[in-house]
Amino acid sequence: MSAAPVRFLEAVSSAGARDAGTSVFVTAQDGLRLHVREYGLRTAAALPVVCLPGLARTVADFDALAPALANGRQPRRVIAIDSRGRGQSDYDSNPENYNLAVELGDVVTVLTALEIGAAVFVGSSRGGILTMLLGVAHPTAIAGAVLHDIGPVIEPKGLARIKSYVGKLPQPRNFAEGSEILRRLFDAQFPKLTAELTSSSGSANARGLPFNE
Repeated sequence: MSAAPVRFLEAVSSAGARDAGTSVFVTAQDGLRLHVREYGLRTAAALPVVCLPGLARTVADFDALAPALANGRQPRRVIAIDSRGRGQSDYDSNPENYNLAVELGDVVTVLTALEIGAAVFVGSSRGGILTMLLGVAHPTAIAGAVLHDIGPVIEPKGLARIKSYVGKLPQPRNFAEGSEILRRLFDAQFPKLTAELTSSSGSANARGLPFNE
């Protein structure tokens, strides 16, 4: 993995519970700030874990998993990365930069900046694709992988469905309305999805949006 220097690294202490983690901002090669949520001790002996969220998701998806792994029977360092334009990472005004090659470069930049060697990767959807690409580009970086909602074959029907709603959903006025939008959208695929789960998913994905709750 490249050891190219990163221009600046800024850590911001989190408020609240011990398991809330710490926000770290790493500068990408083109100057954008990338947000990373870090849990556990950097000196933990167990293999670190790197969590990569899906296409329109954020590090908030790992709010439960990350602290559980960091403070488990084998304490370990855990990080979750907001891809550019998502969560607390900077918005990229060039739409051509929202591609897997650039985002893979961002992941490598974060790993280098935070001095993470071999790690176990938890990749959800697009994050799983990035995990597989990293395994090809930097095989020694992958000590293990958990792939969620993704596999080596991506069906055209699935891609068409994603394109039908990403960036096209109505702006919710609050978390409850966002939860109901998600429930209607995914009801056919996940008929047993409870209101509690859709509410949790909606609030996690909507953090930072301009409405009050």
